[in-house]
Amino acid sequence: MRLCRQSDHNHHKHHRRFGHHSQLDPHTTTITTVAIAGKTFTAELAGKNVLPAVETSATGAVSFTVDATGTRVHFVLEVSNITDAVAARLHVGRAGANGQGLLILFPGPTKAGTFTGVLAEGNFNASALIGSLAGKTIADLVALFESGRAYVNVGTVKNPKGEIRGQIGGTSTSTSAPALSSTSTTLASSATTTLTSSTATTSPSAAAGSTTSTTSPSTSASSSSTVT
Repeated sequence: MRLCRQSDHNHHKHHRRFGHHSQLDPHTTTITTVAIAGKTFTAELAGKNVLPAVETSATGAVSFTVDATGTRVHFVLEVSNITDAVAARLHVGRAGANGQGLLILFPGPTKAGTFTGVLAEGNFNASALIGSLAGKTIADLVALFESGRAYVNVGTVKNPKGEIRGQIGGTSTSTSAPALSSTSTTLASSATTTLTSSTATTSPSAAAGSTTSTTSPSTSASSSSTVT
């Protein structure tokens, strides 16, 4: 009986001494967000990357920068010589494979005519993510970027499923990024499109946590064709 009591005594002493390690668990999220803060991921878009490949002179570039808190991302999508762009999305999928949408970058309306410039720019947090990332975190999105399992696709009236595509690189650059404001800077128009995970509405300022996209003053009615 003495041995049993001594064993129990040692067991309780062990928990009193080492039980504090379990207190680290609540800080896991904080550690993760700090690790991804300030990282920037980029991609170059071209018709040859689309499946199947598309012959087009249009090109593009996109960048995603995680803010200082590790919970919000600023993106810029630029295109060159693209005609009648209808939509742009971030998708899950490796090079050579198509996948479902994760984030709406440009919901329309159709950018009528041939356009060169910033197609969309904005800020978003995890609540804007859709598809397999719905309910997940910005850290989960960054994990896809770092593993090379995400791409951006821009669709047009002629090629609604994608005219140009670019794979987000598996490498990143870290910068000293300031915390992002709740709205994006309007570049070419007083109209700012506020997106939720599934709908888009027009608002003079973007709601916190939503994706905001800058659009040009000259746009036609939205096309029914969208990037898949």
